[in-house]
Amino acid sequence: MHLSYTDRDCIFRPRTDVRLTRLLASFLALAALLLAADPARAACTDVAFTDGFESGDTSRWANSPVAAPASGSWLFSLDFTGSARKFAVELVERPGGQLVGYLLGGTRYRTLVSGLASGSSVSFQLELTHSTATRTISFNGSLAGNTISGTASGDITNQAVTLERTFCELYEQQFAAAQDTGGPEPEHVTYLSVVLDEENALVAGGFVGEDDCGLWACDGGVTSFSESGDTLIFGLETDGGCSAGSGFTADWDPGGLYIGTFGFTDCSGTNSGDLLAAFGMGTSSRAAREALNGRTEIAEALEGGIPLTEPLAGLSPIFLNFGKIEPALRAELNAEMSLYNGIEVDLRRARELRTSSHPRTFADLLQPFGMTIDEIRSGIPMSGGPTPVRYRDTVSRPIIDDFALLGQEAGVWRIVGNQTPALDLPFAYTIPSGGSRLEAPTAGGSPNYISLGPYGAHFPPLSGDPSGEAKANFVGFLAEDDSDMEELVGNGNGIREPGETWGYPTGGDLSGDRVRLRRPAYIAPLDGTVRWVIYTLDPTGVYFDNEPHWNVGIGFVGGLRLAFGHLGRIAPDLRDLVLAETGIDADTFAGPPGTDLLDGHDPIPVAAGTELALPQIMADPVPGFPGYYVGGGSFLEYPWAQIEFQAPFSLGEGSDLSADFCVYRFLDGSRRGELQTVMDADMLDLDSLRYRDRHFTERWQWSAQGSLCQAESLLPRDFSDLYTNLGGWFERPESGTTADELFSFVPIDKAAAAYDSTQYDSTAVSHLVIRNVWPGPYSWMMPDGTTAMVFLAVGEVLERTADEMLIKWRDFNATNPTVYQRAAYRLDNDGLTIKWGNFAASSGATVPPVLLITDPCDDTSVLCYDHSLGAWPPL
Repeated sequence: MHLSYTDRDCIFRPRTDVRLTRLLASFLALAALLLAADPARAACTDVAFTDGFESGDTSRWANSPVAAPASGSWLFSLDFTGSARKFAVELVERPGGQLVGYLLGGTRYRTLVSGLASGSSVSFQLELTHSTATRTISFNGSLAGNTISGTASGDITNQAVTLERTFCELYEQQFAAAQDTGGPEPEHVTYLSVVLDEENALVAGGFVGEDDCGLWACDGGVTSFSESGDTLIFGLETDGGCSAGSGFTADWDPGGLYIGTFGFTDCSGTNSGDLLAAFGMGTSSRAAREALNGRTEIAEALEGGIPLTEPLAGLSPIFLNFGKIEPALRAELNAEMSLYNGIEVDLRRARELRTSSHPRTFADLLQPFGMTIDEIRSGIPMSGGPTPVRYRDTVSRPIIDDFALLGQEAGVWRIVGNQTPALDLPFAYTIPSGGSRLEAPTAGGSPNYISLGPYGAHFPPLSGDPSGEAKANFVGFLAEDDSDMEELVGNGNGIREPGETWGYPTGGDLSGDRVRLRRPAYIAPLDGTVRWVIYTLDPTGVYFDNEPHWNVGIGFVGGLRLAFGHLGRIAPDLRDLVLAETGIDADTFAGPPGTDLLDGHDPIPVAAGTELALPQIMADPVPGFPGYYVGGGSFLEYPWAQIEFQAPFSLGEGSDLSADFCVYRFLDGSRRGELQTVMDADMLDLDSLRYRDRHFTERWQWSAQGSLCQAESLLPRDFSDLYTNLGGWFERPESGTTADELFSFVPIDKAAAAYDSTQYDSTAVSHLVIRNVWPGPYSWMMPDGTTAMVFLAVGEVLERTADEMLIKWRDFNATNPTVYQRAAYRLDNDGLTIKWGNFAASSGATVPPVLLITDPCDDTSVLCYDHSLGAWPPL
């Protein structure tokens, strides 16, 4: 049987949907007759094919054969100790039987983890998460026509459940609510979602507290919903069956929010109060189906292993994501297939689907159209070995998803990317042929010579942060080499030698312009909006001209931002724009520190190329030689500009998915390759102003981090592995301890040109570790009875198991250049616990410590860490 339904107007209909062509009058008449024959069928959710949903049947939204029996929109209820909660799920069955689904009305905290269809058997697992717990519910059932009958179990009372297929389109609308306590910020933010059919009847809905359970309950269901003029009315329930009459009513306020009151009852009592509410984003079952189909199509292509010669249907031909276009994306997929045999792709937890906004969507809740989904890819490396390896796991290693953003083309939702061109570094520069540094033009006419640094580094001269720096540190030398310097005290041969005094000359101009004007200007690399201009600190006397500290942030389409720190001055371009917007002159502004000049103002649009700010300069006068300067801070011989900026980006809602990313990741691939070549040349140059051995003799440390991106971001920040949060662990406060230690676990970047295996105990060494105490130093008894005073302990990991390490510490002092130590460790929900063993003169003399679950953190031999900075003062 073939039956189609016409569109119906709906206030929640996605604004971007394209109206379907009206059907022929005969089909309209037939539909009207069928509906009129049985008044109970006036609701589209009750309409079903009387002879079952068979291959070849078409639904209202499609003119193609139905793909798989379990695919479609399903409605069901679960009983939570007396409270019946309605659910709606869109399922897509892959050829291998894996079920991928989107839980409509689930908020981002309710997802379908995994599922399987085999013959008539259908099973899936739901994950219901709130601020204090996660409930897992398993369903096992049998498919027969338009029903799946089975049993739900797990973190719920075992119960019979029936899923019923619906053939009408469903519409999801998301909301946010919070308690209005009269303070500056509302409290107990809670997310809600309702699912409506084409008659605006509620078919499912739920709520989840974001960070706490303080508004109503940790989570629950929506029992009723209406939007009547400017009024929202919700009925609510939570576990236990005690919530009759609970809900809220709120009226529209022209300020952009709904204002009202709530009353909520659970089995422990009743709560009431004032409330603020807002519209969020929305979507539909059709959009969910098309978005899931797009992702499964990519998965099937990878698993098929056949190189792609044509664009995939789910990918837009105008795909663009930070400069990556569809052919380049297809080339990446083909390259992946050339690296692995037997690829398997597991798609899980589709959430945060956004394909519409309501006219009253609150500005802070507006998001680009798209969907978040977890993905695991595994395969057998072509390089050898029969065992599959998991080479992508976005749960344990979150990454930027090129496939996340969606757009509608000819009425179909496809993957379009963020439509943002590739970024470039935010200053003008050229790359000299064979050069080891970038050359940046300056207002003084002479170039600034910029040494590149990697993101995620732990060791000087790459970074001053042993926990791992979530940015790349660039050094902008004012001198190209000693030819730009003058020998002031020495033998006069023009060759820098120990004990001599050299200086950067100002050419007799004592105004300092030859220093001041030889720094690059930060520019907007793309069209964007300046989001903040913060006067961070008053002058400290450290930097040239005793300039203050500024911080400027700029945002771009696609969600990326750049945050510039260590700024000495706002550039004239931005200074004029800020003055016009705020009436504040950044040239004369003198605080107080922490003031954002744009507070209370809209972001300022800027065109690509607009000069934003100037970095601070490290340049100290040479005593006794007016008009001559040397460096300061980390680089003492040559004046230099401190060029540092971060790239904040979010992979989804929630602070656990927001971090500072490697900025190089957003550059065009060919440009990344060029910059890597430049940094390689700098690291391998024995006369490099940054790396030469007379400055930093620990080449075995910094040369272990020779790629532009040591990691994509700080993520994850969990405790799943030693290398999370860039490997940085901070001692956590415990009774009787002082939280003043840092431990870092650092992978050796063996693929980088700077890597030299002869610097380590063997080619098998793949990690270094760091211990640091503030303010230091450690006072450790050595095997020979002497005491080593150690500020920064760095060692090679010679052996590592799931709970033990053997470390070869290096360069403690002249009498103890090498000592060995074993450490037992445990990763758990609280973080990392390490029990340190004895120091020994050889690996064979080390004694493996035994770490018991009952061992307290004693601040001496047993140290406990997590990723919170806590009392760690250097950062």
